[in-house]
Amino acid sequence: RSHEGQIYCLTGPAGSGKSAIAHTIARRCHEEGLLAASFFFDRETEEKNNPRLLVTTLASDLCRDQSVRATIRSAIDSDRGITTASLVRQFEYLIRQPLESDQQQNIRVVVIDALDEGCTEEALQILQHEIPKLPSHVRIFLTSRDTAELREYLFGTPHTAFDTIDTGAQSNVQDV
Repeated sequence: RSHEGQIYCLTGPAGSGKSAIAHTIARRCHEEGLLAASFFFDRETEEKNNPRLLVTTLASDLCRDQSVRATIRSAIDSDRGITTASLVRQFEYLIRQPLESDQQQNIRVVVIDALDEGCTEEALQILQHEIPKLPSHVRIFLTSRDTAELREYLFGTPHTAFDTIDTGAQSNVQDV
């Protein structure tokens, strides 16, 4: 069960098109039945710049699948405080365990856009330590500005592949 490249992280400067790419990938994955969940950070919108909502929003999206929904419902019924617990605990019971219970084992894509606009150390620790515990059929597409924190937690991890939008590349300059 190899997790190399389980997270594909696209970085680039502001205005380079990362969000447009993330929205396109989410739409295409949805059309093809591959989208498990998505979260689009936005520092201008309170409910979209709060990492406390990241896990619960992803879990809500996962509930579209009946078998996953049953596992999430059971976790909430067993522990009513789970939705206000630490992000790591939420991730364990609302994301990892439900995805492990998924009988389909089809590729599932989670899209997280603009991580830098609402990221905390706790969220980065989840990406660093908890994502490798997910079933191997789960893939994360992540966009962010290239920050020191992102590199500290994810660069060089075997489950993360990085790519950068090079706005200075000749082909991109010609496009502009």
